[in-house]
Amino acid sequence: DLNSTAQNDFYAIGNDKNEDNKFTGNVDGLGFDVYGLNITSKNVNNTDSVGLFGATDGALIRNFNLISGSVTGKENVGAVVGNAKNTTIENVTNTLAVTGDQNVGGIIGSGENVTLNNVKNTGAISGNENAVIAKDETQNVGGLAGSMSNSTLKGESYNLGNVEGISNVGGLVGEAKENTIIGNALKDEKGDSIKNEDGSDPFQIYNHLDVTGDYNVGGIVG
Repeated sequence: DLNSTAQNDFYAIGNDKNEDNKFTGNVDGLGFDVYGLNITSKNVNNTDSVGLFGATDGALIRNFNLISGSVTGKENVGAVVGNAKNTTIENVTNTLAVTGDQNVGGIIGSGENVTLNNVKNTGAISGNENAVIAKDETQNVGGLAGSMSNSTLKGESYNLGNVEGISNVGGLVGEAKENTIIGNALKDEKGDSIKNEDGSDPFQIYNHLDVTGDYNVGGIVG
């Protein structure tokens, strides 16, 4: 129960003020729910890399649900991890509303060499319409991830929350670059695709809610 974070200071697990501060361990939530996480600019000492985990490197995070609350920050804002590197996140569901200026996602704000597997979002994900974005940059807002590079999104992963922003706005990922893979290509030992008995794919990746933005806007990827 994290409902006290609505009135008290919240200190994320790990931050990127220096490399030694990043979370590098393993967390298995064993299917439990985390209730009432509330992060605002008033109760955090760092408005960048904001989330339950601020910044991770080499971490494994899995098997829990974020229920009720909201997360607000500026850059690299995600309900689970703000800024993730070399990290695997699996079997995690977010229902919190997430709002930020740049790199904003339901699960992670930004990810480099990250694997997202069986992750789901039902919260409203929003890029601040008054955010000041550099002339050569984009906002990057996604239902699951704001920005991903050299990363993979797979498993039964989907978004059921409204997503809105300015630029690079996607139902699942705002910005996908540098060999990022989205989807499932399961093969057997012979190299043939693995199907269900009815011929359908065994996993689905999809977006079911509205995606709104000014430019580079897509149902899956901005």
